[in-house]
Amino acid sequence: MDCDEFLFYCRGNFTSRRGVGPGSVSFHPKGVAYGPHPGAYEGSIGHRETNELAVMLDTTLPLHPTAAAVAVEDPNYQKSFIP
Repeated sequence: MDCDEFLFYCRGNFTSRRGVGPGSVSFHPKGVAYGPHPGAYEGSIGHRETNELAVMLDTTLPLHPTAAAVAVEDPNYQKSFIP
């Protein structure tokens, strides 16, 4: 919650969010709550590993999306947080 987060999903089976696949990018600005989909945490209990690769950047200074980034934004992404 104290920093901006940028996540690039590279490959594998991304288990915490539905609809995320290789090449997906998400941006979570400071102060905006986010997390795994309902049931994702419970589904991970007992697993010792995952088959996924993602790169996450947490910043201390705010990120500013470019016009190109805004142009490819998924307008339904925010709705994915509603159970």
